[in-house]
Amino acid sequence: MNDENIDIAPHEVETMSVSLKIPETTPTFKTCSIIEVTYYVEVRVVCKGTINNSVSCRCPVIIGTLPLAANKVEESAT
Repeated sequence: MNDENIDIAPHEVETMSVSLKIPETTPTFKTCSIIEVTYYVEVRVVCKGTINNSVSCRCPVIIGTLPLAANKVEESAT
């Protein structure tokens, strides 16, 4: 878990990028009626001085076993 404090002034916009290191794991699997393997990344924003002081978003992540096609094109070009 990565807790990082960032102060953003009212009416301002901030963009943040974070790299996630994914360990070797079972790929996403949803084609069986007996077992399902799914992964999520949860992002939570905590706002100071508000009544409802946190907002969270749970985003699905697909883990596969093959590289993206774009990566294959880049590798073959070098």
